[in-house]
Amino acid sequence: MNRRSVPALLLFLLMPTAHAGGCDSLDAVNWLLGNWVRADAENMTLETWHRVSADTFEGVGTTESYDGEILRQESLRLVVMQSKVFYIAKVTENDLPVPFVMTRCTDGEMTFENPAHDFPRRLIYWHHSPDSANTPETMTVRVDDGADKGFSITFARHDPPGKTHAE
Repeated sequence: MNRRSVPALLLFLLMPTAHAGGCDSLDAVNWLLGNWVRADAENMTLETWHRVSADTFEGVGTTESYDGEILRQESLRLVVMQSKVFYIAKVTENDLPVPFVMTRCTDGEMTFENPAHDFPRRLIYWHHSPDSANTPETMTVRVDDGADKGFSITFARHDPPGKTHAE
């Protein structure tokens, strides 16, 4: 993000947003708390969220190779400010944290957008409750440009034994 986009970003952050009820707090997204893992042949990605306060969740996303090399790490935060929920990501590619505002939330889905950012412009989180004892609890994250360019990652809940995700 360059300095010329800062005024556009400020206007975006201050604009009113249209969203479904309940999007002005973190109550509807408690399902996000805990550990989520995705493993494939090359590496493992872990996204971990914990509650700091009623208005703040903090997270860390880490992708590492199986030999322990950290390939990517980002600091994440959900915070309620001015009766809106913001998703703030600090990634190595950007000097400053990148804010996204929640534009939609329903039972098991939340969408965050920042049309002033180059990529991504939209993040969508879907929560999938287990259908049975044989089906894991999962979360899918869609990262895209607000149209057709992007990718999705599906994580499975991976909390330590004896600990619940709400702790």
